[in-house]
Amino acid sequence: KGSPRLHFGMGKNLAFERLLNFDVSVYPSFAGYKDLVGDQIMNTVDVTKLEFKHPYAIETITTYPIKRINECGNNQTVRLQPNFMIIGFWKSGTTALFENLSMHPQLLPPSVKEIMYFSALQNLYPQSLDFYYSQFPCGVPGKQFSMEGTPSYLVVHYVPERIKKTYPSLGKFIVCVRDPVDRSYSYFQMMLRTVPQKVWGIYLHMECVLSKDSWEKFSVVWKRNICSNEKQFNQNSVTKVDMYDRIVKGQIVVLKHCATLLGSYEKAVFECHSVNPQIITSSLYYYFIHHWLKYYKMENYLVINYVDLLDSDRFSPTMLKIITYIGVE
Repeated sequence: KGSPRLHFGMGKNLAFERLLNFDVSVYPSFAGYKDLVGDQIMNTVDVTKLEFKHPYAIETITTYPIKRINECGNNQTVRLQPNFMIIGFWKSGTTALFENLSMHPQLLPPSVKEIMYFSALQNLYPQSLDFYYSQFPCGVPGKQFSMEGTPSYLVVHYVPERIKKTYPSLGKFIVCVRDPVDRSYSYFQMMLRTVPQKVWGIYLHMECVLSKDSWEKFSVVWKRNICSNEKQFNQNSVTKVDMYDRIVKGQIVVLKHCATLLGSYEKAVFECHSVNPQIITSSLYYYFIHHWLKYYKMENYLVINYVDLLDSDRFSPTMLKIITYIGVE
């Protein structure tokens, strides 16, 4: 908690934007990154040469030295693999569910909730499957199980194909959903708490978007050129509600333009994350689930309503439903 987290499944532009905002002081080994990155990172940098130590970062997937331990201390235990995955959606109770399930004596959690291995950038996958294996604990097969909880999996188009290739027999996915508007505003508030300057930047972009009347003009904004009227906005004069309202309206315009350019809304929600952050797109559940249904049947998913998780204890009907689905006592 409190550490910078780099999400490499959300599209190249957003991933590199996270790199540019990386807190160098936290990881001194990354202190020389600006010389390497420069201003052209999206076009010229070989990301596999970036070196810094963070469990969500590039080095973890590429060069971080991990020792694969097949022997787990005795002959009765092996390194477990996920029996099921919590794959989405953000701000819909995935963390609470993961933590509750982690208290079950038969469920041994991985080293971190969100491993994000299958949503890594194309050129970083699958260079180190050992990295993924090493995140899981040792346990007694058939009696103990593990899991993963990465909400970004549901919104990255190549993830289901990767999972199916790596784990052909895996067929249990938990999807947490929430009222789409409530989820959107909750995500906005989280960003406002954790990355306020980023939210301010998004707001300025959306003000520019709303002032454009054609795709040609809009595409200039898409390429991160803030419009000339940036100085007209005073950060202290904008209320949280007004900022959210303008961001939503602007991102709807972005989504429509992306859908027109790409030919469908399903393509737009996957391809336009870098300019249309998950404030809006991740509330459009249909498109993501529809895509995943191309790889897994409906019976492979357990959909849980956020409201049902709020007051759930370990003996509630919701938790018993989840436990039964997972297949533990």
